[in-house]
Amino acid sequence: MILNIIAKLFGMKPKANTIHHHAIHLEHEPAESSLGECNNNLDDKEPYTVALVPIQGKEWNFPERTKKLLYLTRKPPEEYLLAEGNTLEIKGYIISIHTSFVQNVEPSVISSKLPISEPRSESSVEPLSYWPRYDRMTSEQRWIYLKWLTDITRLVDIGYVFTYYYGLERHLLLGDFEDAAEEILLLQEYHRHKSFLRFSSVALTVAMYIHKREDYIERMISKEHICDYINPDVLFLFKADRELKLTAKELMLCARKVGFTNTRYIKAHPEQFEKYLQQRLLKFEEKHGKDLLGNVEWKRSPKRRTELFANLSLGDDRFKAIPCITQKKAFASAAKELLQEAHNEIKSQLATIRKADKTSVER
Repeated sequence: MILNIIAKLFGMKPKANTIHHHAIHLEHEPAESSLGECNNNLDDKEPYTVALVPIQGKEWNFPERTKKLLYLTRKPPEEYLLAEGNTLEIKGYIISIHTSFVQNVEPSVISSKLPISEPRSESSVEPLSYWPRYDRMTSEQRWIYLKWLTDITRLVDIGYVFTYYYGLERHLLLGDFEDAAEEILLLQEYHRHKSFLRFSSVALTVAMYIHKREDYIERMISKEHICDYINPDVLFLFKADRELKLTAKELMLCARKVGFTNTRYIKAHPEQFEKYLQQRLLKFEEKHGKDLLGNVEWKRSPKRRTELFANLSLGDDRFKAIPCITQKKAFASAAKELLQEAHNEIKSQLATIRKADKTSVER
């Protein structure tokens, strides 16, 4: 069976012995793995214990963390065996993870059987196509990719970044989550491509709640160049499911989605806006006895087909119809009102300051 990401509606009972709350369970030990601390090998043979990794007669000096996260094999890529997963439940939603050994090739897997050749100049090599795969690269493209892996902060065609990122997505679900998450955050810092930031932010959001690592969302939101690419509906779904309260910073992400279009104070005075909005959220909870998410029937929100992962080898079910809480009228109306109140507060404060400054000048 291919690897599926399937979320079933509330009330459906999973099969016995397949439920693991907020954790991924590997049903079988992987026959092959990435170069991690456990089963750190190529085809169960000699482990690599140094940073130098020989591929096609050349030793590549990959950073330790990058090396741990690579999927490497001496076999043809289509014969590379991937870990099988079982079923994982996130409260009312069930995410099933199953993998195939043969049907889908992991696009990032590096087969030492495939040739590489150093180009006369990297600029003369044709760019990668959409949905790149290592096994479909030319020998010169593979050289560029392997050279880039020695320093992933270096500027490169975004196709190479995606090739590596596909393997990191698999790690987020079935491998070394923490190292993969750190590597993705590093890539986001140096490769600010819109499509990459969008895909990686959504995948990180899903994975961090699977692994109970909400601290990663705080780190993403703290970076201005990433905020616009975080999908608030994916974020709010997991927060609602975990009965976690929305922060003012998180609510600011969905301003336009709930119809609040006058965002000039959010952009010009983000810290002040966040402060006033947080005060409004607390007053809302005092008034209603519940926080904003808890006050709406979010399970009945309109659903929208959403792409959660970019790695094609994860199967067609990497798309999922999820409840879009920002499109729930009760939520959108309340959120817009809170945002407007914070906006008005800043507007009033700025007017008072301007008036005081004008009076001071006149004197």
